[in-house]
Amino acid sequence: DSFYRWMGSWAIALRTPSDIGYENDGFNLPVLSITDRIVRCEKPPEGVLFHGLGLKGIGGRLAARRTSLKDRVEAIVDLVDTGKEQWILWCGLNSESEALGKAIADSVEVCGNDSYFEKVSAVHSFLSGEIRVIVSKAKILGFGMNFQNCHNMAFVGLSDSFEMYYQCIRRCWRFGQKRPVNAVIVVS
Repeated sequence: DSFYRWMGSWAIALRTPSDIGYENDGFNLPVLSITDRIVRCEKPPEGVLFHGLGLKGIGGRLAARRTSLKDRVEAIVDLVDTGKEQWILWCGLNSESEALGKAIADSVEVCGNDSYFEKVSAVHSFLSGEIRVIVSKAKILGFGMNFQNCHNMAFVGLSDSFEMYYQCIRRCWRFGQKRPVNAVIVVS
């Protein structure tokens, strides 16, 4: 039933234009594929004898993230360097962004301390296809951007914010996207 009881009145749950009699053309989302890649980290975080023990709270997760940086970056490089398609690489730490920017020859890193002109220029170049791989944080390019030109993205780890994750996914997976969207989450 498409009607829900809410606050004493009836409301229609609108999911597609056809729910109210219009055509759905252009309003069908493509397939979204979310996969994870778990990399093995040889060395546990500093001050911890075994992986997974003693990692409490955000500080513990950040320590594990820093320790596994090299392994996660290598996994992303292997993933991205397999073809000519465009990729968006989402980072949470400056060290992740810097490492990916250095490891992938045809990538452009968009940082918070870049000038407005540098950020806009990088985005326009990515949209036009001049840039194959763009690397940035969700805080910088994850909200409000339209990257339908790209259908591949990878997360170099995840933060505690589901909203940031969701917004990053929706930069590519949106109405008008013609290809299936692939999101890869690389964690240790």
